[in-house]
Amino acid sequence: STRDASSTSNNSSNTMELLLKLEYGSSMSRTYSSSEFLTRIGATVEAYQSILDTFTARRVAREQEALLRREQDDEYLQALEIDRLREEGVAREREEVARLEQERVMEEETIGRKKRERLEAAQRDLNEEPTNPAGTCRIRFTLPTGAKVDRRFYATDTIRAVESFLLLHFENSAKNKIENFGITTNYPKRTFDFVNDAQLTVQ
Repeated sequence: STRDASSTSNNSSNTMELLLKLEYGSSMSRTYSSSEFLTRIGATVEAYQSILDTFTARRVAREQEALLRREQDDEYLQALEIDRLREEGVAREREEVARLEQERVMEEETIGRKKRERLEAAQRDLNEEPTNPAGTCRIRFTLPTGAKVDRRFYATDTIRAVESFLLLHFENSAKNKIENFGITTNYPKRTFDFVNDAQLTVQ
């Protein structure tokens, strides 16, 4: 008869041993044919198949659980990396915006400072308009808008003085706000350079 087929399991390897012992009494022995032996072995395996199935199902469940846990860990790490890259991108964008704003402010300050210095220099270079016509000349300026501007200068005044007058006029004018301008005469036809012609007199 078939006696107990004991099983032992190990937590690390999760293996099981099946032991089959055939007995016909304490003093009797018998020789089994191969078919009879296989039949008994098959019966023993069939008897413990549910235990084998249970162990197999547990092993598959553990493997699936471990796989799911690894996938979840990978997804979590990927999410962390995406958040980190997003935060770095936002930080870089903020730094770039701050840098551009700082450059804009500095540029505006530089432009404002140069404009103030130019106006201050114009005030220093421009004499009061003469009231006595002797030794003077009157110049009429035609603006791009068609407006006319008259001003009397001393004959010894230079092109720089004319530039200074126009600069201050445009700065103080509510209607004619012009920052970049030049001087051109109709006859003879000539365009003056405020740098190279700065010391030429108006007469």
